[in-house]
Amino acid sequence: MAVRDRNTLTQSWITQSPAQVAVPAEPPSPPSLLRNAVAVSAAMAEVLGQIQLFAPAETVVFEGATGTGKSYLAEALHEASGRRGAFIDVSAGEFEPGLALDQLFGHVRGAFTGALSRHRGLFAEAEGGTLLIDEFHLLRRSQQAMLIRALERRVYRPIGYERDVPVTCAVLVGVEEGLDRLVARGRMRANLRSRLGHCVVRMPTLDERRDEIASLAHHFLRQCPVVTHAADGPSRFAPDALGVLELANYPANLRDLREVVKAGYLRARGREEIGVEHLPGWVPIPLRYDRRMDRATKLRLAEWAVRTSGGHVGKAAERIGASRNTVSALRAELRRGARGVVPSHKAPRGKAETKHAAAS
Repeated sequence: MAVRDRNTLTQSWITQSPAQVAVPAEPPSPPSLLRNAVAVSAAMAEVLGQIQLFAPAETVVFEGATGTGKSYLAEALHEASGRRGAFIDVSAGEFEPGLALDQLFGHVRGAFTGALSRHRGLFAEAEGGTLLIDEFHLLRRSQQAMLIRALERRVYRPIGYERDVPVTCAVLVGVEEGLDRLVARGRMRANLRSRLGHCVVRMPTLDERRDEIASLAHHFLRQCPVVTHAADGPSRFAPDALGVLELANYPANLRDLREVVKAGYLRARGREEIGVEHLPGWVPIPLRYDRRMDRATKLRLAEWAVRTSGGHVGKAAERIGASRNTVSALRAELRRGARGVVPSHKAPRGKAETKHAAAS
């Protein structure tokens, strides 16, 4: 969902001054990205509430594993803020070791040999808008040092320019683990972490929002005719296929689920619904209890059965072909161990699974 409109910026950083920083004159329009976000779980409802709460902030951190939707909700925050500038989404992995300063802050003509024209950096491109630096933990410590002044004093200096330029954009940071843990591991400078503030949005994994998988799967299915350019695919899931999707493990979270739905849609073209047979080989999980299953799968199966049976243990046991005592024991283990969050799948991967995980 990243928007990289780098041709609609309003002012050059050369002529910009603090007095020229624009403040939205009108209330922002209803945030459509927030409206379209799937938020059935309490965890996601809290995230959307934080997005609206932190929308005016100058610096916000999005913390979450790969594929949890950090970029989408960062753009939603930009939209909710009412900022009129562009939303610029860049990954820290795109910065070249020797060019990061130029990429971030730009340069003037003649600043160095080969600088035949002025270059506007990312901060200038995002003026009056929002700059998201995703995968921030990939920045080298020397590159992180370049951002300290911009975050604390809200000014920067393009290479070869004689005076400071104000930072007029919000700066959003995407990381895959907690800031303090990154500092402890030496992957983030402590003096930079202290300047990132405390507006942190923690993105839940798909394991933590399994009650939303069905809604998310239908959401991605509705997008399939457009994203696949194929209009002859199915418009619904067979009940067993949806059950399998709710039980499957997704190392890359939403990204994995989206690609699974897309693959099922293409394999089921010309049919009315996506069946289990249309899902990629690494996905299907039996919907019947088997004592030979690994523990994580048993726990997920029991959790799914109880949830889809309205909390009735007897009906859940009948649904998956297990004893009532077995389901009760698994349910109690879930409650003790993870407060209802199902542990990640740890079963040995087959060849197809190994290949999938490597590509994620």
